[in-house]
Amino acid sequence: MALVESAADGRATACNDCWRDYAGLPPGPPAQGWIDRLHPDDAPAWSAAFRDGVRFEAECRLRGGDGRHRWFLVRASPRLDPAGGVAGWIAACADVDDLVRARDELRRSNADLEQVAAVAAHDLLEPLRKVQAFGDRLGDRCGPRLDDRGREYLRRSAGALGRLRELIRDVLAYSRLDAREARISVVDLSAVAAAVVRDLSEAIDESGGAVLVDPLPTVAADPTQMRQLLQNLIANALKFHRPGAPPQARVSGRLEPGRCIIEVADDGLGFAPEDAERIFEPFRRLHGRGEFDGRGLGLAICRRIVERHGGRIVAEAAPDAGAVFRVTLPDDRPAT
Repeated sequence: MALVESAADGRATACNDCWRDYAGLPPGPPAQGWIDRLHPDDAPAWSAAFRDGVRFEAECRLRGGDGRHRWFLVRASPRLDPAGGVAGWIAACADVDDLVRARDELRRSNADLEQVAAVAAHDLLEPLRKVQAFGDRLGDRCGPRLDDRGREYLRRSAGALGRLRELIRDVLAYSRLDAREARISVVDLSAVAAAVVRDLSEAIDESGGAVLVDPLPTVAADPTQMRQLLQNLIANALKFHRPGAPPQARVSGRLEPGRCIIEVADDGLGFAPEDAERIFEPFRRLHGRGEFDGRGLGLAICRRIVERHGGRIVAEAAPDAGAVFRVTLPDDRPAT
């Protein structure tokens, strides 16, 4: 950890050996501090903090004694005089170059992955559309001449094509979660839940069930991903209901110190407690394909969304006793 002390004007007055070694400075008072070695592109943020006399924290490129720049996490705090003015600065500079470069490489790899997934999805969906179109034509032209078994084959083919199309789209959605940066804003979860319920109105009507939404808080999050999260959780609650019993789902939420909690509860089939972790694994299914539609990616997508927001999702249930999915997201707003 490089430590540099500066005067009120930013001129270096003292440093430790770590900074001296990195900057290639001779013994004695430091001729240059971290401010003198700051990359021009990273200077504006520091200039604003220096002007306002406020604490500065940012990843910056600092030039070493060999003339090359490395990334550092710089934390600079003003040292105040008795009158409240800035008497100097104390900065701690941690070398994070390997971390930053690895993160940038991961971002590039994720962007490449999204591009490959998008191309693959397009290339797979196009022949699927053709197969489905020819199947529809075959049904229209030859359907009346087919026996019951032939018509059943056509129906099953169409169903399999539909499931494959949805699987491709789910895999693409899953891959995009890591490739795209979350666009954080203030999200009204009540409005998001209301929109999701409207989108699922046909499924709700078909099941004869109901979705109750309690007043929900606002949260700092990606609005698109929050909608995807609630849609997957509510759809999941509607799907896995007990035979002959219309599904009942309830969405609730609350703010606690430092966090926002969202719960989606149902009175459906539930699951064994030992499956509470496994249900979030990609392609994990607790029921046979003939019992319920689905590709086994909905809850995996939910977990990925929540973890990308720095949160956690857990499930609690018992067989034939319903389930509760609890999402905890960080909330840094001061208490009022």
